[in-house]
Amino acid sequence: MKQSALLIMLILLCAVSAFPQLEKKVSATIYRGIVKQMVADNAFTSDCVREAGGATKAVTIEQEDLNRDGKPEFFVVGKSCGLGPRRADAWYYRKTGDGYEQILYVNQIEDIRKLKTRTKGYVNLKVTSSIGRDTFGGYTYKFDGRRYREQ
Repeated sequence: MKQSALLIMLILLCAVSAFPQLEKKVSATIYRGIVKQMVADNAFTSDCVREAGGATKAVTIEQEDLNRDGKPEFFVVGKSCGLGPRRADAWYYRKTGDGYEQILYVNQIEDIRKLKTRTKGYVNLKVTSSIGRDTFGGYTYKFDGRRYREQ
């Protein structure tokens, strides 16, 4: 009985270490770097960030590993900056050697789901977004090696 319990604990320990876990909290340094890139990408203005009270007030950022490489990609949702008339815009960014690179932009997002399928190592995404006042469209996005594209 003790040997079985010990074996199960050992298997679980190995399984957890085989799948690296990302720290959920995103640092202020990452917030500033991504928001700086978003301003450079014309996602919104530096005035909006300043009026919001800084990067952490302008957007919400969560870490996710979309391609199982153990390095996070960053899901960004507008809070005070990047808000459309009815819903927030959303982006995915990834870390590059000298900053951050946008790999997905969705206008007026309602919902985003990860699918079980992958393209070029990245999980495919199902996105629902507003295409009119009360009309929503569902779109599948696949990674093309550089960024997500609508299929």
